[in-house]
Amino acid sequence: METLSDILVVEDDPDMIETIGNIMQREKFAPRFATNGAEMREEIHKKRPFIVLLDLVLPDESGLDLARQLRADYKIPFIIISGRDDVIDRVVGLEIGADDYITKPFHARELVARLYAVTRRLNIANRTNQHPPSNDNLVRIGDWTLDRSRQVLKKDDDTIVNLTTHEFRVLGALLDNAGKIVSRDRIIDIVSGGDWMPFDRSVDVVIGKIRKKLGDDPTSPSYIKTVRNAGYSFIANVRTC
Repeated sequence: METLSDILVVEDDPDMIETIGNIMQREKFAPRFATNGAEMREEIHKKRPFIVLLDLVLPDESGLDLARQLRADYKIPFIIISGRDDVIDRVVGLEIGADDYITKPFHARELVARLYAVTRRLNIANRTNQHPPSNDNLVRIGDWTLDRSRQVLKKDDDTIVNLTTHEFRVLGALLDNAGKIVSRDRIIDIVSGGDWMPFDRSVDVVIGKIRKKLGDDPTSPSYIKTVRNAGYSFIANVRTC
């Protein structure tokens, strides 16, 4: 697996910079630091980082605006690190496309574990783009094929879509119960893990992102149907390859 050879940390708190730097040094990572949006862009232009750790509260620009830029303009994966443990912030982070969200203060082992979790997913996605998927764990859903071993969707026209870990878990919960109504509470029970404890609103956000990647119109769905006051149902035909 590719190592975390270049991490860009966007953080303006000197104490937090020292803390993260010490963690990175112990793990043999190679961090660079930027204290504001201008420095972040300068560092990216110098050398594209493998992943960005992004604080939400910065002196010159909103961290959420920088997150949007990382996703839309630079296509660089990022993890939000924030002292605000607010539901709205987490939801907005998911909507923007953050690969994870860590709340300060955090344990060193938590930060390292989350970095490696995102790295594993990115490496799997990169290998999938270079090599055709194996026949193991392939599931046909409408015009798409899901490779469960790689968390990747491939359309019949060869369009490849990478799923985040959260999207993959929620989609898997729906596929495993295809044709049935699955409540939000049931989805939460299925996908909850040590690195993600979802809530009703975050499930809705992830469902919306899955729909967008599938090209599914929620007003006339071909894949995921919303059942009012009950939950969601995966309505497309599902079969193993």
